[in-house]
Amino acid sequence: MKGKREVMTARELARRIDVPHSTVSQWLQKGQVPGAKAENVGDYKIWVIPVEAVDTYPKWRPKRGRPPLTDEEKAARAKKRSAGAQASLFEQPATAAKPKAGTKKAAKKKGSSK
Repeated sequence: MKGKREVMTARELARRIDVPHSTVSQWLQKGQVPGAKAENVGDYKIWVIPVEAVDTYPKWRPKRGRPPLTDEEKAARAKKRSAGAQASLFEQPATAAKPKAGTKKAAKKKGSSK
């Protein structure tokens, strides 16, 4: 057909690149699929994606995982560490007092030896 672009739906793209449809839907909503446009058909929204998106998939594929920290975030974390603040929930705060040795445990041991 002359003058018509070859297009596919989100489900067809998901099948061709072997990715779950829900993931492709998220990419489309975020605008990460090049050339994709949403069209309303009655009460439904249909994503129209050019077939070329399959060929160029390795180039535009979104990165997985958490994005790297920005320079501002790195500086803020370094500042917290240098100030002695707790850097994460899993680290002990620098100002945490250690329990006194032998207070409760020693009392239990003395009471159990009777």
